[in-house]
Amino acid sequence: VRKAGEADDHRLLARRIESAVEGHRSRKHAALFENASDPIVEVRFEDRVPYIDGVNRAFETVFGFDEDEVIGEQVSDIVVPDTDDDPHDALRERVVQGERVEAVVRRKTASGERDFLLRIVPFDVAEDASGAYAWYIDVTEQQEYSHRLETLNEASRRLMTATSEREIADITVGLARTVLD
Repeated sequence: VRKAGEADDHRLLARRIESAVEGHRSRKHAALFENASDPIVEVRFEDRVPYIDGVNRAFETVFGFDEDEVIGEQVSDIVVPDTDDDPHDALRERVVQGERVEAVVRRKTASGERDFLLRIVPFDVAEDASGAYAWYIDVTEQQEYSHRLETLNEASRRLMTATSEREIADITVGLARTVLD
């Protein structure tokens, strides 16, 4: 009888420890979610469609929506621009199948469209993902800088093959318009 009671005590203690560890882990995840300086969205999938379950303060600031306004809304209705070439549907399908995704995407923000490195981590992936976290890292300036460098390199190549002063002037003026806007 004593051994059976001890076994019950051990199981009870194990459950309490497991519960405490899970509570600690949940508090750490909540702190990361709320205090991240980048926008994060928690989504749930219903019939393979992502609906917003939560957003952090950074999302509210960057995208211009209070959490109460977007809870239950489709992600595509809130942040995805109305373009035919947006990869939203393809990325969503990969995440629903349990795949982690990382891609540069253009999204609608409170200050206009911006480029983001989007990292999506699915959770509960036993069969298909039931939800995911989407982390948006603004890379607009890096993308613009990269584009300017490409433009400068192309202009340099064209200048090296220019055969007249007029052609050099046209290349230079075109470059100034493009790079300096």
